[in-house]
Amino acid sequence: METNTNVLLKADLVITSSDKAHIIKTINKARLANNNQWLGIQVNYSPFKYTFYTYKTWVKVSYKYKNGKFINRDSNCMDETPTQFKQYLNNRIT
Repeated sequence: METNTNVLLKADLVITSSDKAHIIKTINKARLANNNQWLGIQVNYSPFKYTFYTYKTWVKVSYKYKNGKFINRDSNCMDETPTQFKQYLNNRIT
């Protein structure tokens, strides 16, 4: 059970959009520009908010909120292909 519902990761990138394809492209572009670096990403996709902590194609942790309330946390496998990474984001951002 997640007890801290206000997990704040350092956001290197903040994206606010209603276009999921744009969000995924922006995250992937940031991943490529910051290769071999940890990247904190905040996504505002109303009414949802996501925080991602990533390294290359690995999402170490992702938190999902709806209207400020914690929904769940998730991650993906390490060393996924870029296609798998983008598919994970597509499935995660709902």
